[in-house]
Amino acid sequence: MNPMNKELEIAKKGKDKKQMNFMHSIRTKIIALVVAGVIFAVAIVLINTIPKSRSEIETAIQSNMYDLATSYMALLDKSVEASGQDTLSTEELTNILSKVRIKNVDSSFLFLVDENGKILYNPDTARIGVVSDNSLVVELSKAIKSGNYKQSDIREYKSTDGVEKYASYSISEKTHWMLIVTAEKTDILSPIRDITSYSIGSAVIAILILSVIGYIFASTIINPIINLTKVVKKTSELDFSKDSTLDNLILRKDETGDISRMTVKMQDGLRDMVVKLEEAADKLVVNADSLTTLTKTIDEACTDNSATSEELAASMEETSATIETIDSNVSHIKSGADDINQKSVNGLDMAKEIMERAEKLHVNSLSAKDETIQMYNSVKEKTEEAMEQSKAVNKINVLSSTIQEIAEQTSLLSLNASIEAARAGESGRGFAVVASEIGNLANQSSATVNNILQIVTEVHQAVSNMSDCLKVTLDFLDKKVMDDYNGFVDVSVKYSSDANALQMSMNDINYLATALQNSSAEIAMAISGINTTMGEATNGVTDIADKTTSVVMSTNEVTGMVHETKELADQLEKITKMFQL
Repeated sequence: MNPMNKELEIAKKGKDKKQMNFMHSIRTKIIALVVAGVIFAVAIVLINTIPKSRSEIETAIQSNMYDLATSYMALLDKSVEASGQDTLSTEELTNILSKVRIKNVDSSFLFLVDENGKILYNPDTARIGVVSDNSLVVELSKAIKSGNYKQSDIREYKSTDGVEKYASYSISEKTHWMLIVTAEKTDILSPIRDITSYSIGSAVIAILILSVIGYIFASTIINPIINLTKVVKKTSELDFSKDSTLDNLILRKDETGDISRMTVKMQDGLRDMVVKLEEAADKLVVNADSLTTLTKTIDEACTDNSATSEELAASMEETSATIETIDSNVSHIKSGADDINQKSVNGLDMAKEIMERAEKLHVNSLSAKDETIQMYNSVKEKTEEAMEQSKAVNKINVLSSTIQEIAEQTSLLSLNASIEAARAGESGRGFAVVASEIGNLANQSSATVNNILQIVTEVHQAVSNMSDCLKVTLDFLDKKVMDDYNGFVDVSVKYSSDANALQMSMNDINYLATALQNSSAEIAMAISGINTTMGEATNGVTDIADKTTSVVMSTNEVTGMVHETKELADQLEKITKMFQL
């Protein structure tokens, strides 16, 4: 059970407790305090006055006894002197001493003994003539005989029956009689007992009177406290309802009034606190329910995200492998582009050489035309030389074959690049455009080579015709040679034009091959960057998947805490329902 619930159960069970024992009430404690105060005061008075009174009484009695002994001893000396004898009769002594005693001390009396201890007078006549066994008398008799004694003094001694007594004596210098005034110590101190008894009796009466007064006074204090206790008891029982008892108590100007006002303030504060606790408990329950729903949604979303992240990571790994394959193919394309570029450079050089030869052929044809008549004799020789030079056309066939091979390889590479670009999807779109342009260039190169081959075929045909014609027209050079040379000049011009077109085509091929080379390098760098990015993205997605898994675990913990919070909110709601407002 929750500790708070235990305390509340204890508070509820407090209704069945017994009423406070009278001995433990404040009223009893106040009365006890009054009684203790009186007793303490009486004790202080007795402690301070009894010893002092005892000392003063003892001093007064001893002084009185001393005066009696010395004065009556002087009277006896005068009586002896007046009688003219050394002694006095028992009757005379009785007349003088019989009425002498200490006032209010019943045990006091005088007796007279001579220096040998013989009793000359004693209120008890049976003791007259008897030697006294009193220890003081024995001591004084010895002192008188030794001559070393004090004439008057006060002594304390014990009688033969063990009673403590005071004695004052006076010794006559003439007769050495000893007049002793004695009294029991208890009798002398009896006023002290009377004072003590009176003080105790007065204290008892004072205690009774003050107890009644204290009871009445305590009631004026206790009754408000009792009423306040009832209110506090209701509060302890979680009952904060309005109580008219406090209406009178809060008007008091003493401490009870302060406590009552503080109690009202406390009840108001607790009442407000309970209301706020009820509101907080309701909100806490609602928030706990909302948070439970939210955590379930987050948990489901995190689970979906985790699965999606794992699938995405696997897809990225496959994409990364595909990009590596594309990178390898692009490397091959770049190598082929480099070869095309190099061969286009070589073809360009050959085109320049063909141009030079075509130009030279054109010049020679014009020169031959102009000098045909003059050089008729050497036509055969020149014709043979021209036939020999026409064999250079065979080199054009070789060059055309090489260009044709380059064009076919370029077309094949363009096809492969288009296929790989299609595999790459959106990222290979630009590369597909370049591959298309390279394919077009290869087609143009192939068409140009076909044109060159056609021209070469025509040149071969012209040379063949020229050879045949030379055999036929040697005899008719004058009539037909000019026309033939005009045709030859036209052929040389066309040959020069075709060579120029070949050079332009080779320039285009070289430009496109260079562009293909640069594009291949850029594509290779881009694919390398994409590959790196895909690797980082794969790691990031894997990390996201791991963190999503951690979030799912944390969400499970939050769900547990939400359930616990809801349980606590339910407990808080039960607790607030225990209060009565």
